[in-house]
Amino acid sequence: MNLKFVIAICLAFLSDIAIGQTCALGVGTSDPDTVIEVFQLNNQQIEKLKAVKLAYTDNSQGIQEKIEKLLNEHPQSTPADLTLMAEKYNVLKEEMISLSLKSDEEVLTTFNQKQYERYLILCKETFQKPIVVTPTVYNDSIVKE
Repeated sequence: MNLKFVIAICLAFLSDIAIGQTCALGVGTSDPDTVIEVFQLNNQQIEKLKAVKLAYTDNSQGIQEKIEKLLNEHPQSTPADLTLMAEKYNVLKEEMISLSLKSDEEVLTTFNQKQYERYLILCKETFQKPIVVTPTVYNDSIVKE
C-alpha cells in the first residue's frame, strides 16, 4: 500500500476521534470554582451546580463500588473470564460516562444564552461536540430585541 494513503487514513481516523468527543464541563469530577468563574454563574446556578455535583458523587460512588467488586471478585484465570470481565467493566464505565454527561447537561440547562454561547465557543476551540440544551431566560437578564 502507498505510505501516503496509510497516513491519510490514520489522520482521518484520529480526527474523527477528536471531533467525536463530547464537550464535557466535568461537573462531577472537576473543581466547581472553575465552572463558576469561567461562566460567571449567578447564585441560583451555583446552588444547582453544587446540588448536581453532590448527586453525581453519591451515584458515582455506587458505580465505583461495583467496579471494585468486579475487579476483586470476578474470575480471571482464562481468556474467556477476562473477556467477560472486560464486557462487564465496559457496561459500568458507560454508566459512569452517562452519569457525568447527565450532570453536565443539568448544569448547562441553567445557563443563559451568553453563557451557553461561551460554552459553544470553548467546545469549538477544542474540536468537541457540545451538549445541546436550550438556555434559560432569566427575568433579570438583559435581552436584546
